[in-house]
Amino acid sequence: MEQEILNRLLHSKKFMESRPSRDRFKVAHPHRFRHTMACELLLSGASLKSVAQILGHKSERITEKHYGSWVKGKQEKLEADVRKSWLVGPS
Repeated sequence: MEQEILNRLLHSKKFMESRPSRDRFKVAHPHRFRHTMACELLLSGASLKSVAQILGHKSERITEKHYGSWVKGKQEKLEADVRKSWLVGPS
């Protein structure tokens, strides 16, 4: 799954458009690719544990601290809770 996501990421139009021009290459940082990969993996449903392992974090808590808002399941649960609260209305 992770390899498929990496391939999609590297060949996506968004990725190609975001690449710096040759004369601005010095301002690009490899860490940006690391961050983008982690976010794409989490948005595609990869577990926090597997992303933490890929990034080489000693603890999932480190990954959660930096990338917790990108966890797809968390976002879906929040959206469902908001929808539910709208249907129920005030008490």
